[in-house]
Amino acid sequence: MFSAGLVLHHILAEKKHAFGPKDERGMSEADIQHKTEGNIREGQLKLSETISPEACHLLKQMLQYSKDDRPTAASCLKHPFFWSKKEKKNFLFAVGNQPEFQQPRHFASSRGLSSVETDLEAAFASEFSSNPWDTQIPQIYTEMTSMPRSRRYTTSSAVDLVRFVRNSYAHCSESTRSSFFQQKLLDEYVYFDTFPTLVITVYDIVMKYGWNSRKEIRNALS
Repeated sequence: MFSAGLVLHHILAEKKHAFGPKDERGMSEADIQHKTEGNIREGQLKLSETISPEACHLLKQMLQYSKDDRPTAASCLKHPFFWSKKEKKNFLFAVGNQPEFQQPRHFASSRGLSSVETDLEAAFASEFSSNPWDTQIPQIYTEMTSMPRSRRYTTSSAVDLVRFVRNSYAHCSESTRSSFFQQKLLDEYVYFDTFPTLVITVYDIVMKYGWNSRKEIRNALS
């Protein structure tokens, strides 16, 4: 598994080693090899910044220092790195459809947040506080919220973003939806390019708190 992780990183990172020196300038091949071997022994992983968040998440698991902490091959093949965009959409839809995500943020404080909600909000707090997610998908957001009695969203909330993704796909085929709206969601799967860490962050938190045992989420994962 460790060797497979090294090969995968080599492929994705344009032949860079996952444990290579941060800066190879002025180093001989022997020095580079010696430093790389030392980094492996010390667990000093240095993933390339050019690979996707899903790939980074998977590689960190495959390249764990202890072999007992590494996943099986079967587990790796179920990782979001290998999902299609449709599978990612189905997963977010299932999470966004959970009862905890159905209530708007401005009402949720009265009941308290679940651990999944708390961690998800914390993961995106700094990003969305300075750059609310509606400003990153303005036309889609406007189309979803411009109708009378449309749901209102707290656009600094990652939980509300997941619910927004769920709702937009649930109502994507309605006759009132523009061709632009449908193209962005059904052909381009715009959310995954706009919010590249959303799927893997939600996945990590869902697995951490055992929401993968919930039937709808379990079906999406399988």
